[in-house]
Parts: sequence; C-alpha cells; structure tokens
Amino acid sequence: MDSFREKVMLSVAGTDPLAGAGCAADLATFRAFGWAGCSVETAWVAQNSMGVETFVPSETLIFAQRLSAVFHDCDVAGIKVGMLASRPLIEVLAQFLTTLKDPPPLVLDPVGAAGGATASALYQGDFANAFDVLFPFVTLITPNQKELHALTGVLAHTHAEAEHAAQRLHARGVDAVLLKGGHLEPRGVDRISLANDAVYDVYRGQPWSVDIHGTGCHLSSAIACGLAEGLSLLESSERAARWLHALVRHGAYHRLGRGRPQFDARKLYKGFES
Repeated sequence: MDSFREKVMLSVAGTDPLAGAGCAADLATFRAFGWAGCSVETAWVAQNSMGVETFVPSETLIFAQRLSAVFHDCDVAGIKVGMLASRPLIEVLAQFLTTLKDPPPLVLDPVGAAGGATASALYQGDFANAFDVLFPFVTLITPNQKELHALTGVLAHTHAEAEHAAQRLHARGVDAVLLKGGHLEPRGVDRISLANDAVYDVYRGQPWSVDIHGTGCHLSSAIACGLAEGLSLLESSERAARWLHALVRHGAYHRLGRGRPQFDARKLYKGFES
C-alpha cells in the first residue's frame, strides 16, 4: 500500500482570505509544478489587497498535532515555511523537525510583517533572533529587503550590501540566502549567497513595473518544488525565478480588490516558465 502513496509538498504558513499569499498561494504553486499539497496554518490573518489588519497565531498544541498528523500519514518531499506568527510556533516546528530521521528540504520565507502595527507582535518583538533554532533545518532563506534588515541590522540598498548582510546569516548557521532584486541595485537581479562565500546570479532581467501581492510566497514555493524534485539549489532557484518573471510578463495576475493585484491561480501553469 505504501508504495502507492504520492509524495506531497507541505506549506506551513498563514492564511489569506483573498488567497493571494500564505498557504493558498503555496498550494496553488505546488499544483502548478505538478505536486499535491498539504498545509498547516500558523495564523488566521485578517488581510485584503490593501494590506494586513491583524492576525491571531495558531495555538501551539493544535499546530504540533497538525504537523504530526501530516507526517504520520503522508510522504512529505519538501516544505515551504512562511509566516510563523509567534516564537513558540517556531520552536514547535524546530523541535518537530528534530524528530524526523531525514528532514526534507525546507525553504523559509521569513515573513517579517504581516504589516504595519502588527509587526511588533511577531516573535515577541525579537524578529532578529527568533529563527535561530530553525536555521539548522533551512535549505534556503528568502528575505525581502525589510526582512533582511530585521534579521541582520543591515539596511541594504545594493547587492553588495545585501551580500554583507547575508554573511551575518551564514555566521548564524544559514547555508544559503536568496537576495531578491526587487529593492536592490542593480534591480532585476536575483542572487544566491552561499556559506562558502560563493555568490551566484540566478536571474537577470527587467525589474517589474507592477507591485504584485504574494510574489515571495510563490517564488519560495516554486524553489521548494524544485528541491523536492531533486534539482540543485541553483537549478531550483533559476527555474523558479524564470517562471515567476514570465508570469508577470504574460500578465498572469488580476485585481480582486481595490489594492494590489495578485497572481491568478488559474494561470500558474508551467507553460509560462520560458
């Protein structure tokens, strides 16, 4: 019977009523890359296309039980982790991963603000150090400019400055950092910094002219899919970046509300990869 079990991808993230980010976006990306997906929600988030209003973290006991239920029954090939919502949830996840004989690849998108006034409530006000217990299990971390600043104290405006910040994460046990070109100069360049001091470009192209909600969720989930398929970190990151940028070029997004547009889950198929 077990030989017929399908391998699945797991999203550990918050909710989004509009389904443009969080678990909903992760699951849509998993499907786009041919994977079945499971989800363990970390927070109930009140948000829309204009931003986040507030959130309520999942209770730690049910969070731990949901993780255990998925892994007890399913063959998890890869994990995408987004908003963890509280420091106790990070600790629960890290402790659970220590119980696995062979933890699957894990891509961490360290959501640092579920927006504005709610940001200070995340991780008991200590965003910079909250993830340290999880770092040993992280294959790749994908912070945006603000999250990189919160994690390292370095407000990077250039890739050189971002690489300096990445070195601080490497010193804390992070093997690989994706430095995204949305807010860094030169723009339109995505780079990976590795703990061995190597830096590789995984995408070079035109910067986006539209601000789309949920891009970090889709990108990190797509990378996790590649890792689960057995692609290398660079191959996975290059493929995911090409796919996401192609979605933007082809206009595979729509506007559900009065704020930012989001990707259209009906158009996330891999045909847009090239």
